[in-house]
Amino acid sequence: KQEILTTIDTTNDTIQDLLFLSKVGSRNQNIELLSLTGLLQNIAELTTTLGEDNELRVTMDIQEGIQFKADKKLLQRALSNIAHNAVSYNRPKGTINLSLKKQQHKIIISISDTGLGGKKSDQAKLFTRFFRGENAEGKGSGLGLAITEAVVEDLGGRIKFKSKANQGSVVTI
Repeated sequence: KQEILTTIDTTNDTIQDLLFLSKVGSRNQNIELLSLTGLLQNIAELTTTLGEDNELRVTMDIQEGIQFKADKKLLQRALSNIAHNAVSYNRPKGTINLSLKKQQHKIIISISDTGLGGKKSDQAKLFTRFFRGENAEGKGSGLGLAITEAVVEDLGGRIKFKSKANQGSVVTI
């Protein structure tokens, strides 16, 4: 019975992720001018809370006063996915750094961790829907990074993932 309930929960989570992904690029987005500085500070607080059990240290290098036009819920979900992965695949007492800078006409967001890193063979597929890398543990639909990439690209941005096995990862937007 418990196995069936777990399967139903996992299926429901996957359906919710697919519905969320379908909103990206739609005309139903709620585009508004938002404080990207505030959003990243909130993500840092969330990351700190999520990392408490593993004694993760969260550092920030967040420039003040950066604003951006986007659907806040979509962007928050995209950035939360990266932060959640930085917590989930980090080592106990590891570090996560969130950075936000405006350079000329570009906004650069970087989230790095001291975690497990990823195999080179997995890195090319990380943004593919339903892909779960070799280090993937627990439940998950394999849609988190696909959602993140879709949101970033819909906003005219690019996302890059760099990683070294057992040395951590860096996601740059």
